[in-house]
Amino acid sequence: MSDLAQTYSPFGMPKAVSAAEAERDKAYDALGDAELRYADVADDHWQARAHQRDAEAAKAATLAGKPLPTGPSHYEQAAALRGEAMGVLEALRGKALQADNAITLAWQQEAPGMADDIRAAYVAAEKAEAEAEKALRNARGMMRHAARALVGTKHVQSAGPLPRIDGNPSGDMAHSEMFRRFIASHGMSVDTDGPEYRAVLIDGMARYLPANVAEKLISAGAAQRA
Repeated sequence: MSDLAQTYSPFGMPKAVSAAEAERDKAYDALGDAELRYADVADDHWQARAHQRDAEAAKAATLAGKPLPTGPSHYEQAAALRGEAMGVLEALRGKALQADNAITLAWQQEAPGMADDIRAAYVAAEKAEAEAEKALRNARGMMRHAARALVGTKHVQSAGPLPRIDGNPSGDMAHSEMFRRFIASHGMSVDTDGPEYRAVLIDGMARYLPANVAEKLISAGAAQRA
């Protein structure tokens, strides 16, 4: 796909361009058919290939005690077809190039008339971006609020303040991952079928870990039951 097509095709396909592309497809189909038809004589090894076939035919006849082949040799047949092949392929390659150029010309002629559609597409995309950013901010705010509230259900009867979530995730960490870690650090899970958490002491500090991890650390002497 040309740079013009990549640039303008998202905004519609003008009829002139579609027609030019259809002609281009026909031109390359014809070229492909011709390349297959003349493949035996179109490359630089056609002479060696033809001589080899003549040699093999003569060898086979001699070994079989039969007369050598008569009539046009493989080389003579290939040489007779070589000129035709070169002429046809050169013409069809020229047509294919012309068809490519016709598509470029069609885009150049049609693109200026697409300005209104492109302008409308930009405005719509700009609006969609603003709505998406607003939805993202709202979703992150709700996740933050819900994470704190969920943890609060475990601490709501205590006299102290509910745990807070400060700051934003660092590096490539997603907000959802940060909030899930906050919830897990208080021995809870967002998922109703999530793992059981247990409180342990590591270097004198209380941490909530999945029960299986906590038990392994306790068994290894790296943690104590809180």
